[in-house]
Amino acid sequence: MGARAPCAPGCWLNARVEIRPPLPSEFDAVGDVAVAAYAGFYGPDLAGYETPLRDIAGRMRAADVLVAVVDGVIVGTVTYVAEASSPFAEHQRDGEASIRMLAVLPAHSRHGIGRALSLACIDRARAEGKRAVILHADEGMAASRALYEGLGFRRDPGRDYRPDRVTFLVAYVLEL
Repeated sequence: MGARAPCAPGCWLNARVEIRPPLPSEFDAVGDVAVAAYAGFYGPDLAGYETPLRDIAGRMRAADVLVAVVDGVIVGTVTYVAEASSPFAEHQRDGEASIRMLAVLPAHSRHGIGRALSLACIDRARAEGKRAVILHADEGMAASRALYEGLGFRRDPGRDYRPDRVTFLVAYVLEL
């Protein structure tokens, strides 16, 4: 991927991917991307998780949502949680930011989209003076876990948890 440079407030640009906040007119498309990405891993039955994945406006009231755009099409999204007091913070401590709901359309996976979204969040956390970034990944998401480890995140088993009887989420922390 090419070098990242600011393209406007809240926007990052590299050779292929524009990272920016979504426009209100794009909220439905962003929700569709998130649901498609999670369904690509978990299958079509997302149970109660489909509603929060689609609720972009709700997430933006307590966190920041970013989208990845390639050739004018939204192909990925992530939620950046700046404060541990946010209702979207999970096992996040004071002075940390977190990355939530990272999603890339299956047809665009393994093309650097997840990396670009992750780097945008890490860059923002550094700019805000955060001491660390935390995230959780399903234990079965080998590609996601490899991405995070490649970015320097390290396992923090003390923050692993089960949000339901089936899913086991492993914690990763990047010290800044």
